[in-house]
Amino acid sequence: MTAAKTFLPGIGFRRAGTQLTTPVSVTQGQRTLTVLRLIATPDATDLAYELTHLPNDEGTFPTPQRHGMDAVSLVVDGANYGVGGGMNISVRQGKLVRTFSMVPLPEGTTHLELHVSGPSIGEWNAPLALVPFPGPDEARYREVNASDTHHGVTVTARGIVASATETALDLIVMHADAQTRVWGLGGLHMRDETTALRLRDDKGRMFVERFRNDARDQFPDPSGIADVAIFEPLPDDSDELTVEVPCVCFEDHRPSLDVDLPVETPIETRLGDYPILIRGSRADTITRGGRSLTAVILDVDLGDVEDELCLINPTRTKADGKGAGGGWGEHGIYAPSPTPIPVIEIYYSGDTPPKRVTLQGATVRARGPWRISFARPR
Repeated sequence: MTAAKTFLPGIGFRRAGTQLTTPVSVTQGQRTLTVLRLIATPDATDLAYELTHLPNDEGTFPTPQRHGMDAVSLVVDGANYGVGGGMNISVRQGKLVRTFSMVPLPEGTTHLELHVSGPSIGEWNAPLALVPFPGPDEARYREVNASDTHHGVTVTARGIVASATETALDLIVMHADAQTRVWGLGGLHMRDETTALRLRDDKGRMFVERFRNDARDQFPDPSGIADVAIFEPLPDDSDELTVEVPCVCFEDHRPSLDVDLPVETPIETRLGDYPILIRGSRADTITRGGRSLTAVILDVDLGDVEDELCLINPTRTKADGKGAGGGWGEHGIYAPSPTPIPVIEIYYSGDTPPKRVTLQGATVRARGPWRISFARPR
């Protein structure tokens, strides 16, 4: 048992520390800055704030990236603590939203100020009061450390927090090849009803994950290999548990395939370990992101998600040996439940199409299920 760790809704698993329990707002003129969260632990500080997004003097809205240069610091007892980790910035419903992973604050910090300043927003100071967590009645983290392996991918349930409102599983996924990047359990960092995890107990009950299929709702994960699965609260008599992972997506960096153009009759070939049928090729002018592009388009059949290893898309493309941009058609890839792309676009410059294109790397959907069984820690 790790008593000094718990699960914070919307955030993830954190060691004991202090946190902001209610958003704090400061207003200047037409702008309002609201600190949405601040969580201080021995490992890092999670900060999120939003600011009214107003047009500049020219009447246009600055891009979110312009605000990436705004100075942000936390002041504790006169000492400044700056950004020391990841940052994300976006605009939602007229608000500029910034999230940070910052350096740890002094242990037990309960009073501090957020300082934000920039040429288009001026200077802002927001005094904050933090309270210790977890409280005496909050559910604690219990270690599990059970795993299952398929296709060289090991999924491990590291721990669980079973509260009165939800059951949160701490998961980690790794590939046997250290250079192979795992993109996520289920989909590409997201899941839907087809890729959601399942939790079964020894009484025959099955619980479907409360999946998250919006990129803005994902939990921050500096490691890139951890995941969180949330289920409804467990009944008291659930003693033996099994979590089922239907599929895992990863990027195989190894394969490479040269394709001589034009392709006038179907070709059955392989991109590394993964079969691919190239039905034909054509050169065309297409519009992507408001831009007109010349492209070689390969019509392909990459298989089916019911295959043990299903190729979703190549990860890189070349034209006549030189790096070239690429795309997957008008609709792209549906991240919560990716399916094989029907076309591969390789962009080129000039009037003459390339004589050869090269497909490199592979995003792969590996079929499970992974079944991780363990006794419910009490």
